Amino acid sequence: MALSAVLGAAALIAAPATAASAAPISSATITASTAGVAPQAAKVHHRVVHGDIVVRKAGTVISGLDLHGRILVRAANVTIKNTIIRGADSGSSNGLIMAVWGYPGLRVIDTEIVASKSNFSVNGVMGYNFELLRVSIHRVIDQVRITGSNVKVTNSHLYGNLHFARDPGQHGGATHDDNVQIQGGSNITLSGNKMSGSHNAAIQITQGISKVSKLTISNNRFDNGGCTINVAQKPRGPISGLVIKHNVFGNTMQFKNCAVISPTTTKLALTGNAFTSGAGIKVIARQQ
Repeated sequence: MALSAVLGAAALIAAPATAASAAPISSATITASTAGVAPQAAKVHHRVVHGDIVVRKAGTVISGLDLHGRILVRAANVTIKNTIIRGADSGSSNGLIMAVWGYPGLRVIDTEIVASKSNFSVNGVMGYNFELLRVSIHRVIDQVRITGSNVKVTNSHLYGNLHFARDPGQHGGATHDDNVQIQGGSNITLSGNKMSGSHNAAIQITQGISKVSKLTISNNRFDNGGCTINVAQKPRGPISGLVIKHNVFGNTMQFKNCAVISPTTTKLALTGNAFTSGAGIKVIARQQ
């Protein structure tokens, strides 16, 4: 029987109604990279748990799980650490961590997020008011989908996107998979990460929900995407406070040398960005 747990403050996890018989497994393999992701210092034995966890108590700490389900965050100051989050074995939709209700203070640390079963609609982390630190996310459509303000993604590895040639959500076209999609919000920092494996963009800014402002993208290593950073204003107008600095771009994007594409009406602050060859980048102008 699937577990649906509601956690208490400072609890590790509520006792499951039925415990899996599998032996404990070793720690999640967060890949080391020149972007700053460090391997975990010690082995962590994970307890296998099946079913979604709904967190309703402020201050909850979730640690040491191998979760075959999702985590839905409906409380403030939640910490998720040293955990593997796989979604349901039969397949999950939306975010494997759902933070769309915007409770403040969510931190995800030294954790792996990877879908057990691939499908068109499974993502990694969705929402806002959260911080990801040394997190590995792969085998999902979008690793991070930001829907509001106050987000930090630091020293994390986002790679290996799911991709389908035909996606019902795209009117039968291919999936629009991104490492990070920003639909709205302010005070967003993406720093020291390694991102690769997307087909649409490493960072896609859409303003599909609200305006985007005060966004800093720094000290990351990127590769792939159509264009690696894709800025789209939509009807909400220019993006203010967009800083792109000291990033290194691979050369295997679909459109040659398209590290950044942006409307000319959005003023970018660019400093110290380069391709892996050492050549500087140029912003490709797009129609808006």
